[in-house]
Amino acid sequence: MLKWLLLVLVAANLAFFAWTQGWVDNVAGVRASGDREPGRLAQQVRPESVVILSASAVAAAKSAASAAAAASAAYSANLACLEAGPFTNAELAAAEATLTRLTPASTWSKVPVEVAGSWAVYMGPYAAADLRGKKEAELRRRGLKYEAFKLPPEVSAEQRVALSAQLIPGLTLGRYASLEAADAALAEFGVAGVQSARVVELYKPYGAQSVRVDKADAALVARLKGLTGNAALIKPFGACS
Repeated sequence: MLKWLLLVLVAANLAFFAWTQGWVDNVAGVRASGDREPGRLAQQVRPESVVILSASAVAAAKSAASAAAAASAAYSANLACLEAGPFTNAELAAAEATLTRLTPASTWSKVPVEVAGSWAVYMGPYAAADLRGKKEAELRRRGLKYEAFKLPPEVSAEQRVALSAQLIPGLTLGRYASLEAADAALAEFGVAGVQSARVVELYKPYGAQSVRVDKADAALVARLKGLTGNAALIKPFGACS
C-alpha cells in the first residue's frame, strides 16, 4: 500500500513540474504563466487596425455623421409618393410599358384596388350652345349647383369613347356611388322643378390596379406629371391616396 502511495506522489510531482515549465499548456487548458504577457499579445487579431482617435477627431466624426443623417432626412422629406390609375387589365399593360421606358421597374409597384361604381344625374347632351345656355340659366334661377359633364378617370378606355359620344357636351348635377342614391337625388331635383334630368351609369364596380411610385425625387415627379395626356397613360399621376 505504501509503495503505491509513493508512486502516486512521484507521478503528481512530475506532472506539477511539467506544468510549471509550460510543457502541457496546450493540453491542460490552464497556462502556467497565467493570463499575462506575452501570451495575450500573441492572441490579438490584426492589432494594427486599432486606431486611437484624439478628442478633436472624435468630434469631427460625430459632426460628419450628424450632417449625413440630416442630409438623408432632408432628401427623404423631398421625396413624393405618386399614384396613377385605376387601370383595367387592358389598360395596365400599356401603362407598364410607358413607365418602364421612363424609370426602372424597381422604382414603382402595382397596387390592387376595388373601384366603387358611379352614376350621375345628368342633363344633355346639348349640341346647340344656346340650348345649353338656357338650361344653365334655369338651374341658376333655381339655385342648383351644376358643372359641365366630364368623364371621371375611373372610366375604362374601352368605355370612354362611347360614353364621350353619348354624353358630351352635357351637364351634371352630381355623382353617386349607387344607383339607389342617384335615383333618390333625381327625385329631389324633380321636386325642385328639374324635369329633363336623368340618371346615367358611368361604370359598375370593378377590380383594377394602380401603379405607385413611393419615393419620387423632383426630377422624376416632373417626368411623371409630364405624362398627362399620354395615350398610354390616360389616367394621370397624382398624390397617393
